[in-house]
Amino acid sequence: MLDLLLASDKRPYVPGGKSKKLFSFNFNGTRFSIELPAHYPADARNRANTKGNINYLNKAEYGVKNITDPQRREQRAGSSEVISIFTRSFGVFGFPFGIKCLGSLSASGTLLYFPTILKEFSLFNPAHLEQAAVNLIYYTKGPGAYKSRNEGEISPINWRITTLDNGLLMVRYDAYKEAAGMLSEQFRSSCIIPIDRYHALTLHFSTFQSVETERCYPLLRDLRDEILETVKIELSDHAKKELEYAQKTWPDATISQDMKPIEWEYDEGHYEGGEFVVTEKKAFPPEWKA
Repeated sequence: MLDLLLASDKRPYVPGGKSKKLFSFNFNGTRFSIELPAHYPADARNRANTKGNINYLNKAEYGVKNITDPQRREQRAGSSEVISIFTRSFGVFGFPFGIKCLGSLSASGTLLYFPTILKEFSLFNPAHLEQAAVNLIYYTKGPGAYKSRNEGEISPINWRITTLDNGLLMVRYDAYKEAAGMLSEQFRSSCIIPIDRYHALTLHFSTFQSVETERCYPLLRDLRDEILETVKIELSDHAKKELEYAQKTWPDATISQDMKPIEWEYDEGHYEGGEFVVTEKKAFPPEWKA
């Protein structure tokens, strides 16, 4: 209560920041847990999957259907969302008396399946995981998500590889919207963690600042890092065997420790009645390379 009453722009207050809630999920025997602060009550998007045991291989159970529309199929060809795990938003409050919301951090978790990955590949191979990350960037930050370079996001920035306690790799990177005019501040972060040969857990963070203050974004970055430090994954027996297979099959495989923003080619075209008409096809998704 004292932290709330003393909240200011220089010393913001995050509800639940000190006493986080543990969320646990079981994906076909693979256990994932993460600790999250109390959410911002005014945000109706806050939710978590209510099923403790999730059979993510049964897509029909979660309403995942084959995409028949050609344009949508092309947009989602690189990575298909299997199931949403959680979505929560955290407010940062300041003067007076913690009433004013200075900004917020939204966090979400999703399981992804990479349908175009080569059959002989494995996301437990560091080199294949890197290709999956680039593939995901194309479809979420680049031409697979946006029609023009002005609409797209600059990514990856702050590319970073972290090793979890059990040896799993976590790929981390940021993305910025140049058009937002806040390239050095406002950010979106993504993390990719493989949980089996073709599936990965992805964590996404996005920020919003409602008032001008120097302390908001640094605090949101710290909050994101605190959340990521609580991530724990215990692989199922089957996933452990797949990890061991990848380590034995590709013992010398590596992943880039640094990566500059990718310069994508975008389709040439123009808008007509709200529809983007392509006059010259230039955007092509990255190919998987053995």
